[in-house]
Amino acid sequence: MRRFFSYGPVEEKKHFTVPRKKLIQTFTESLVGDSEEAKHFFTIWAPRQTGKTWLVRQVKKTIEKKHSDRFAIGMMSMQGVAMGPDEQETAFLQRVPLLFWEAFRAELPKAPANIEDFKNLFLKDKGIFKKLL
Repeated sequence: MRRFFSYGPVEEKKHFTVPRKKLIQTFTESLVGDSEEAKHFFTIWAPRQTGKTWLVRQVKKTIEKKHSDRFAIGMMSMQGVAMGPDEQETAFLQRVPLLFWEAFRAELPKAPANIEDFKNLFLKDKGIFKKLL
């Protein structure tokens, strides 16, 4: 029997849900579509507990089903990377190898030395993604 659920991950088999197929399709096409408007990131602005994480997970699941041969797919949360006010960017960069392991099950040989090295990790033709694809 389904029930109402107001926090945490929603499971369609256990909880009452509203299908958001068109929204999932729109966001998926925004990331992987073939048109000029596609292949762009999107921002979700909404209050707490309105399904933002659920939506991202659904889009990820759709991309995994339909496009896993084209993309290295993972979710990387920065929520757990809380830094103190006196910490430098190097404190964040030291956490990057664990973030990549959690998101992609990919081992980085070393932490990026600077923000430019971090940015280069996401380039399609170099770094870790060249090895994953």
